[in-house]
Amino acid sequence: MARRQYKNPPIEEAVCEIRFAAGPEWDLTFPSRFYERIKDQYPGKPRQQALMEAQLQAAPRVENPMFQLRQESAKLLFPNADERRLVGIGPNVLSVHVLRPYTGWEDFRSRIEEAYLAYRKAADPKAVTRIAVRYINRIVIEGTSAELDDYFTVSPQLPPNLALNMAVFLNRVESVFDDEPITLTTTFGSADAPDQKLAFLLDLDVTRDWSPGILPLEELMGQIDELRRREREAFEATITNRTREVFDAT
Repeated sequence: MARRQYKNPPIEEAVCEIRFAAGPEWDLTFPSRFYERIKDQYPGKPRQQALMEAQLQAAPRVENPMFQLRQESAKLLFPNADERRLVGIGPNVLSVHVLRPYTGWEDFRSRIEEAYLAYRKAADPKAVTRIAVRYINRIVIEGTSAELDDYFTVSPQLPPNLALNMAVFLNRVESVFDDEPITLTTTFGSADAPDQKLAFLLDLDVTRDWSPGILPLEELMGQIDELRRREREAFEATITNRTREVFDAT
């Protein structure tokens, strides 16, 4: 698929998270060692982020899938001067965040690689166990009503033959690609919007786990590129040409 460039991309936040095989115990000196390597780009005041992960058990042939919320360790976030670019660290985890305005994959990718190299020098990880590439989009449409199927290919459906108008919705689907053990989690829902407009959240999270196996460190960036490619294809597959016109409007 040809790579598309939009005048007004709808990306609210892009995140790349890397989890590493358990290494030396987390200690209070690691954040300062890491910060020394990134402080020129991320001089903002560090802050903590409590992590809560939503999981839908979706392995093949699971008879009773379950939705769970799992509390994880807190992450320490280092923002840049305007707090639109952030790096997060925790025990055996690194994340890189870019908030609107999104400046393109090349810039985001270089930030990921720079943060990874700083983490590697500070922590000396031996292998990668999980990578996630996530894009959270907020799509705003003019008007107070719209046929969702005109804009999206993942619209929820109301029961037929009932006099209903959809007001608020939230859909979450976890799926696995046929060719590789890569998971795509799609969250699609309505969102708050300005007057005389409609807004929708489209959250695409592409992940791959290597547990109990491990991914060699030298293969990290290639795998991130592959997850990004699949996220981009999934995004284009969930929208229509009418939505693309919204992104390219002046």
